[in-house]
Amino acid sequence: MVHKDLPGVIATGKQRIDSQLTMAKFVGKMAVRQVTSELDRRLDEAERARDAGDTTVAVEHVEALPPASLPEALIEAVANAPELADDTTPATPATSAASATPAALPIDGYESLAASQVVLRLGSLTASELAAIADYESSHRGRRTILGKIHQLQAS
Repeated sequence: MVHKDLPGVIATGKQRIDSQLTMAKFVGKMAVRQVTSELDRRLDEAERARDAGDTTVAVEHVEALPPASLPEALIEAVANAPELADDTTPATPATSAASATPAALPIDGYESLAASQVVLRLGSLTASELAAIADYESSHRGRRTILGKIHQLQAS
């Protein structure tokens, strides 16, 4: 009797495991997507508050975002960004008005990107492209996270 029923039991067990694995993958992807969007929202909110001159931005439930759930590129970008804790004061903008226009920058839609989004793209740029972004950023928003990452990339 076992000989007759065994293939059916195996097929049922395999189907059950496949179904559970599919559900686990789906839940995992949803969790990563949710954490990423929440992190982007909080970073944008903090940047807007900093740009508006408000230096008191509350960071709630940091322990709710464990490093294992964040995309590796984001973890690397945060780990390599210099002095993130001291990023509440923008750098002094350069007085030179001879900087690039947003359309001439090597990153499409640069002026609408958050600092965290720009930092993730800087590693793929050439030295002259980094210099163009540094000039533009210095003469406009003066975001220290971006300028610090450019300095770090130029030094290496």
